[in-house]
Amino acid sequence: MKLLSLTLAISFLFFSNSMAGEIEDLEVACNNNDGLACNSLSILFIKGEKIEKSLEKTFEYAEKACQLDVGQSCSNLGVCYLLGRGAEKSYEKALQSFEKSCSLSYPEGCWNIGFLYFNGVGVMKSYDKALEFYSKAAELGYGQAFASLGVMYGKGIGVEVSYPKAFEYSNKSCNANFGPGCRDLGILYVNGAGTVQSFTKAAEAFAKACELEDQEGCTDLAILYSQGKGVPQSFTKAKELYIIACDKGSARACTSLGKMYAMGIEVEQSFNTAKQYYEKACNLHFGQGCFFLGEMYFQGKEAELSLTKGRELFQLACEYKDAKACSNVGTIYAQGIGVPSSSSEALPYFQRSCAVKEGVGCCKLGTRYVKGTGVTKSLSQAKELYRQSCDLGFAEGCSRYAEMANN
Repeated sequence: MKLLSLTLAISFLFFSNSMAGEIEDLEVACNNNDGLACNSLSILFIKGEKIEKSLEKTFEYAEKACQLDVGQSCSNLGVCYLLGRGAEKSYEKALQSFEKSCSLSYPEGCWNIGFLYFNGVGVMKSYDKALEFYSKAAELGYGQAFASLGVMYGKGIGVEVSYPKAFEYSNKSCNANFGPGCRDLGILYVNGAGTVQSFTKAAEAFAKACELEDQEGCTDLAILYSQGKGVPQSFTKAKELYIIACDKGSARACTSLGKMYAMGIEVEQSFNTAKQYYEKACNLHFGQGCFFLGEMYFQGKEAELSLTKGRELFQLACEYKDAKACSNVGTIYAQGIGVPSSSSEALPYFQRSCAVKEGVGCCKLGTRYVKGTGVTKSLSQAKELYRQSCDLGFAEGCSRYAEMANN
């Protein structure tokens, strides 16, 4: 055992001396205006894998390398200014650094400019400018740029919706080994948008996304395994993929695992394990995870029965745009479940529920307009809300709409 410890100590000493020598050589080269050496030092200090991490050193060497026309360093320098890492935050200097990086044909610098314009960070929001710089980055073969263009055309952001173009760019992004681009490609195959629907090809795209460390791609592939679409149905395989994705931070995957344990799908039923996964999803700000966790407290399943805790979790889920949770909170206040009955408290939750397309919320909001409860009575408004509820698949909304339409 002592011999092993001595061997490890000697190895560590050799490694440390070797690394110190490498750093020293890079510093000498950087001081002699070798831009690539300065760039390497900047990257070493930001990663902190072999030496102590230092944002100040990262900035210092990135700045010098950028002055020596290293495009990657100019892009990294822009990030330092953008986030205030090792330097005072400055959107103006961030943009200048990205612009120099892009002029040096470094694709990430061009993409970063597009990102600033797309989100209006430090500049006036401009989808035209975003499109321009995403396109420049794409011309330089940058996978994330292809994905960004795919999103713009798929959602009609600053351009007319074009699923064929969304498919083209997502396919290019995936071919450039950008994981989220593969996932976008898979979604287009699932929906038959811009291409012929194919669950088999969707599964292949999601599998590649997963291999490229995109956790949502793993989640989507798990869903296909659970449904047996494009792949043989296998809840065991789905579970394996959900675990991988959840461990990497996919709240959807954590929630799906929670459901599997809560319902005992191909696993031994365990509300306690389900609760743990729901908690993780909720902590990741995923509304559905908070909703299911709230249900456990509301029903007392492997959690102490607590209407207050359940309501608070429903409210949190509603903030994260879970429509059903918003409707539940509205019902809690309307019926006075664990709280004093309050129409004024219930109303905004029904409104939010309907706004995010939940049929129950639209229906209950419609009934308030019929009765004039907390709102000015309006049968025309009620009828429209019942119609929306019906369109969203809520049977009671359909029957109420039909009743009003016949009168």
